Amino acid sequence: VIPGTKDRIACIVLDISEVEKWHGEAKSMERRFHAFMDHSPAISWMTDADGRMLYASKVYLETLKFRLPPDKICGHFLSEIFDEAFAAVYLSNIRHVAKTGEVLKTFEQAPLPDGSTGEALVYKFPIPQDDGRV
Repeated sequence: VIPGTKDRIACIVLDISEVEKWHGEAKSMERRFHAFMDHSPAISWMTDADGRMLYASKVYLETLKFRLPPDKICGHFLSEIFDEAFAAVYLSNIRHVAKTGEVLKTFEQAPLPDGSTGEALVYKFPIPQDDGRV
């Protein structure tokens, strides 16, 4: 209550120190993940089951040719990143993994910066989310 007025103030105080601690640990884990992946010679990336790019390693970004600037591909769908012929194959394989929950070992072709097409042995595997979805 504010003296001399009918105004009232309600205040709630929450201790968020545990939340801040977990937030800091999550950021630290993400930094370590990126440091590891960006120094790995493997061409690595992650998408969701719908083909939205979630992560692309430094080597991935330097090795392939994209329709978007390399630093802009995360958050976009494969159909926005690659020509349709490539995107359709990639998405078909991703959906197969999401549906079966099994590792898929296959060869995929990919566009290279010089305009040629390369072929690579690719391992696609499910990464379960907190809610159990792939």
